[in-house]
Amino acid sequence: MNSVKDSAIIANFQKITKPMLKNMDDLEQSLLQNKAKATQDLLAYPIRLNDKMAGVAGVVSSADAKPTKSSYEVYDDLGGKIDGTSQKLKKIIDEDVPAFNNLVKQNQLPAINLKQKKIGATL
Repeated sequence: MNSVKDSAIIANFQKITKPMLKNMDDLEQSLLQNKAKATQDLLAYPIRLNDKMAGVAGVVSSADAKPTKSSYEVYDDLGGKIDGTSQKLKKIIDEDVPAFNNLVKQNQLPAINLKQKKIGATL
């Protein structure tokens, strides 16, 4: 390949991959706090949806009574936000990954292959 063609291929890949990777990073950041490496780091970095949901589970499981109305409300709110991130991830998988794979195929390069697993299937 020549450098002009290589530059065009790289530009096409960047046009697809940069937004896709940014979207995936944003999704990860909304679900997980991956910057906190030690317990004291949580003072500098806010907790994310997974920790909030774990907090609700801890509160509910520590009581001898049924969950309170506010516990249900917080659970529903967090569940809705988590579902929203799942839909965004599905959009990436359904649209961005095939576009990337198509570009890879057009340029005769190895592709990323996603195997769909059923819920409950062993890894």
